[in-house]
Amino acid sequence: TRVGLEDGNTLADGTVAKDNAAIIAAAVAIFRG
Repeated sequence: TRVGLEDGNTLADGTVAKDNAAIIAAAVAIFRG
């Protein structure tokens, strides 16, 4: 599975991700609980 800005750029808290790294970091945080 992959994720990136082309999939959307809004994070769960409503802020806009500045780059793909921010999206990945948020996804990892959600996954880890």
